[in-house]
Amino acid sequence: MTAPNQPPVMNGYDPHPPRRTSPGTKRERELLPTWLLLVLAAMLGVAGSWAIKTVVQLNTEPATTTAAGNTGAKPKPDSGIQACEQLRDNPDATAGKNFTQQRYNELRQRFAGSRDAAIREHGVKMVDLAWKIGTGGGAPESMTLLMGAATELRVACAAHGVVLPNS
Repeated sequence: MTAPNQPPVMNGYDPHPPRRTSPGTKRERELLPTWLLLVLAAMLGVAGSWAIKTVVQLNTEPATTTAAGNTGAKPKPDSGIQACEQLRDNPDATAGKNFTQQRYNELRQRFAGSRDAAIREHGVKMVDLAWKIGTGGGAPESMTLLMGAATELRVACAAHGVVLPNS
């Protein structure tokens, strides 16, 4: 039987089947949690990629356009690598009267803010030991520790193309 204003059923095919008002088959009800989990996973994936993109953008300078029209983001310079360059250009920066409280605080802050774990660890250690020895608070073994930290810092800086002089 067809509904009013509906074409008749032909050869067993009803182009307008009645709408189902039941909650679905048992199989459909079992799949509902799976679909919800898939949707949730997709939403978390989108949120995760957005978070990664945001972190990358925070660690890069605004994009620049070259003469060829290419745009590319320049990574922000690492403060620890900048401190390595500063020590390379001024090797006496941590020696004697050149090593003031202000200079100590500046170098320590730069090394502590480095994204490179080795530069951060060895730079802070070297600056702290140099300050300790320079202010007369270092034990006899502090000089040996300072030389070890300076060597490790040289290696860490060299990994980024900054060669510190042996001093």
